[in-house]
Parts: sequence; C-alpha cells; structure tokens
Amino acid sequence: MPRLARPKRSVVRAATLTPLAAALCLAGAHAQSEEPGPALQMTPRLSPLPRGDAGNELPTIVRGNEIRSRPDLETVVEGS
Repeated sequence: MPRLARPKRSVVRAATLTPLAAALCLAGAHAQSEEPGPALQMTPRLSPLPRGDAGNELPTIVRGNEIRSRPDLETVVEGS
C-alpha cells in the first residue's frame, strides 16, 4: 500500500490560522463605535492664513518628480 505524504507544516499552520484571522477581523468590525463623528459646519468664506510665527508653523505641501533639499538652506522641487 502506498504511503501518503504528510502535508507540510506551513500548509497546516496556514489552514489553521486563516479561519482564526477571519474571525478576528469580523469581531473587530462589531467593536467600532456607533456614535456619529463631529458635525462639519459650512462657512461662507475662507479664513485668512495666520501671520507671524503662527504662519511659519504651518506645513508646506509640494509635489514633483524629484525633490532635493539642504536642511535650513534650500529645497528644490522639479517636475510635475
């Protein structure tokens, strides 16, 4: 009688852990809060940007194909 090959340990482990992982994901979905988030309020105009030191604390967002920088000296952004 031919001897059947035993499945590899990694296959057995994956087959055991996959249903467990799915169950944990589904359990996490029920744990989410049912409370609504904060309400957004419409405003008729934009607020002006802060001036002085408060304006220097705002982030600067750039986009390009290549960005080179020397800290505290210069930043060069090239491309679109």
